[in-house]
Amino acid sequence: MNQPWDAEFNVTPAVAQHLIDSQFPELDTSVIELLGTGWDNVAYLVDHDKVFRFPQRELGGWTMECELEILPQLKSKLPLPITIPEWIGKPQGEYSWPFAGYRFIAGTPAGAMPLTDKQRGGIASDLGRFLKALHGLTDHQTITGPKDEIGRLDIEKRSKQARNHLEFMVSHRLLEERHAARLFDFIKKFDGFTYQPKQVVVHGDLYSLHLLLDQTDQLCGVIDFGDTHLGHPALDLACVWSFLPVESHPQFFEAYGEIDFETQQLAQFRCLQHSGIMVKFAFDTQNDLLLQNSLFPFNRFAI
Repeated sequence: MNQPWDAEFNVTPAVAQHLIDSQFPELDTSVIELLGTGWDNVAYLVDHDKVFRFPQRELGGWTMECELEILPQLKSKLPLPITIPEWIGKPQGEYSWPFAGYRFIAGTPAGAMPLTDKQRGGIASDLGRFLKALHGLTDHQTITGPKDEIGRLDIEKRSKQARNHLEFMVSHRLLEERHAARLFDFIKKFDGFTYQPKQVVVHGDLYSLHLLLDQTDQLCGVIDFGDTHLGHPALDLACVWSFLPVESHPQFFEAYGEIDFETQQLAQFRCLQHSGIMVKFAFDTQNDLLLQNSLFPFNRFAI
């Protein structure tokens, strides 16, 4: 059965090496290693210090274009390293999409680690400062870029998706029925819900795999801006509920600032909807660490 993360074009190491060599002959690609594969892209570490990301399906190609438009405008404006594209590749031969290379940011994705509450809560203040800076960019200057054209906060569309994933978790014994019932009730509150759109720079897909931790468990970088756009901050603030234990929320909001009730509700809704997607992805791809990290908000029932 086809899944939404299945590749439409498989970028093997040989294909990646050929594309880089053809367009960036000054780079040494004698050492090329698979770094990771996600829904839309595959990433390779090149010569130990550069990361090249290649879309493997049409939606990934479109999001890469969005990323390439916005990220250069964010250079040196944020308190943590992010993946600023330095090598921008073009479609070539049978490969139909743009691709990009970035300086490697050393660190381990939080979603690839068995984390304690202390480790999670330890990044609350730094995460708050990062998102305050990111979401505040449009308050001080003009950032151009696409808006949310795929309905990431389309309540009707995403409510159905969230319900489907709750049913999946119950049927696979990842979530008890009595807890799922409360979450179904939470989703029902959004029937007919309308909200005031906002347009700030958002990461758009902020969760455990896109937060890098260093050897002291400090937040040292944020990666994978394929969903970045001008949209509602609730999309990123969902990570407060999907990643941070409740006791560390005050530290986050002390650094970030207070949010209105509507934004909080939307962030919690996004947390439930997005985390459900990642639970199914991790389960189907047999990624046990990501599965446990994605189940975090459901296990704590902090929503």
